[in-house]
Amino acid sequence: MIRTSKPFVKVSWEAKAVRNDRWVQRYGYQTEQEKEDDLKGKYLNPELYGQPKERGVHQYPEPAPAPTEQAKP
Repeated sequence: MIRTSKPFVKVSWEAKAVRNDRWVQRYGYQTEQEKEDDLKGKYLNPELYGQPKERGVHQYPEPAPAPTEQAKP
């Protein structure tokens, strides 16, 4: 319960914490990392941002088909 001097006051709060799991203990933690040039403008989950799947970091263009040779009789 939060008590104020006025009724129906909108209240919000924020909880902050520092990660301290085994990964961070071993490798450390960097808050923000600069993306490599080829990953800039791409998303881990593009569908969550209304983007096409081709904008995903794990989406690669279809490889060109290998040239085929005609079989000789």
